[in-house]
Order: sequence, then C-alpha cells, then structure tokens
Amino acid sequence: MEEFKDAVRKRDAAGLRALLAAHPELRDEIDRPDFEAAAPAIVFCRRDRAMVDVLLEFGADINVRSQFWGRAVGVLDDNPAEMRAYLIARGAIPEIDDFVEAVHARDAVTIRKLLATSSALRAQIDRPLFSFGAQAIVVAKNDRPVVEALLEFGANINVKSDWWAGGFGVLDDTDPEQAAWLIERGAIVDIHAAAGLG
Repeated sequence: MEEFKDAVRKRDAAGLRALLAAHPELRDEIDRPDFEAAAPAIVFCRRDRAMVDVLLEFGADINVRSQFWGRAVGVLDDNPAEMRAYLIARGAIPEIDDFVEAVHARDAVTIRKLLATSSALRAQIDRPLFSFGAQAIVVAKNDRPVVEALLEFGANINVKSDWWAGGFGVLDDTDPEQAAWLIERGAIVDIHAAAGLG
C-alpha cells in the first residue's frame, strides 16, 4: 500500500499503472481515504488527467468523495471547466455538488427536484457524500422535510456513516422526540442508539 500511496503522491501514472497491474489486491483499496484531507486517490489527483485515467482503468469510483471533517470534496470540486467536462464525460455526476449543497441548506424542494430529474443522482442517495463519510439522511436527520424527501426517493434510513472511527446513523446524537419520529419511519434501534437515548 505504501508503494501505491507513493506513486499517487508523485503523480507517477506509468508507475501506478504497473503497480496496479502487478498487484490486483491493491484495487480493493483504491478508493480508501488515505490522502490529505481524507481524500481517496482519484480525488487527490483530480486535476491530473493521466492519473485519473489510470485510476479509472483499475476500478476507482469517479464519484467517491473525501471524508474530511470540514468539507467533503469530489473530483469536480475546484477544477477548471475543461477538466470538469472531461471528468463528467468519464462518469462524474455533476448534480452531486448541487445535492450536497441542498442537503446542507436543508432545502427539501431542491432535493426533490434534483432527485426527480437525475436517475444517476438517485443511485448515489445512500453514498457517503458528506464529511466523516456520512450519507445525506444522516446529515439531515433532524430536518423532517428533508428526511421525508430523501425517503420518498429511496434513501435507506438505516445507513451508517463510512468513517474510519466508526459509523453513525440517524439515531446517534438525536433527541428523543426526533428519534421517535425516525423510528416510526423505519429507523432500527441498535444497542448504541438505545444507550444514547436512555
């Protein structure tokens, strides 16, 4: 794994291709958030077309995002228009940025509109697109209109964040009244949630 990280940090596309071809087991780890700001390799190298091409060739997910606590970043973030167009042509979903923004803004109307018009975005609804590897429903768990909008489009109320320090769900750090409402909508009370809710 250290050789993989070194090749990515050096932006050595040829060396990375040879390494991934010789070590198929590395492909299972290709999307791990191992780089600065808890970024996966493809996000870390998002401005380097040759590196993106190699990573995609070996199975990297172009829509994976960083797990940085301050701001989750994807391949389209902070990229010039030409590179954004190239990444979109390779499968990056541009609506993800608007969706993330709408969830943070607690804008249920925009969330519904985006999900209604983009099947590609709907397929990402339970992905860890937010800081700490959280999903939209975990981030918006205390906003009933947003939770309802997400559930309407198939969000799984029982997802857990994909953070290295442990997963968190909709019932974690939620007040008892909101937790009861979430449970009515299908949230399962595990031992951690039960302890947290007394």
